[in-house]
Amino acid sequence: MSATTADTPEKLYTLAQIQAAGGFSRSTLYRLRHTAGGLKTITVGGVTRVRESDWLAFLDRHSGGNGGAVKP
Repeated sequence: MSATTADTPEKLYTLAQIQAAGGFSRSTLYRLRHTAGGLKTITVGGVTRVRESDWLAFLDRHSGGNGGAVKP
């Protein structure tokens, strides 16, 4: 089952929300965004967001498979 349906858009998180939820410093968050296999972000008009599915996939890749354990 997909994270979204035609009626429900996927939740987007700010970098501040991801930073707080993950306990990352700003420099660590920046590094995670710019490394292979890191955190995927989308930027439109200078506004950067993280899709919920990308956040959960990142957690799954880096936390031993318990991807939904921490959410912003």
